[in-house]
Amino acid sequence: MRQLREKLKKYEFDLNFINTIKELTKVAFQKEGRTASLIAIGALFYFINPVDVISDYILPIGYVDDLSIMTLPIPKIRSMKL
Repeated sequence: MRQLREKLKKYEFDLNFINTIKELTKVAFQKEGRTASLIAIGALFYFINPVDVISDYILPIGYVDDLSIMTLPIPKIRSMKL
């Protein structure tokens, strides 16, 4: 969690992206739905991991891979929670 907060402070993010992070964090720590939790944890781990497919330091495209990894599993997670 500390690494996530540091990364969010370091860069300004779109409000929708922050809401995505909050949703993934909530799913990651829920008691039920282990598969959804594991998917959310994987997406959050990729985001905070300093080793990326596209380096975060290559602006403005450095976060394209992070955005993709964070938003792609959301529809699947939502369908699992229903």
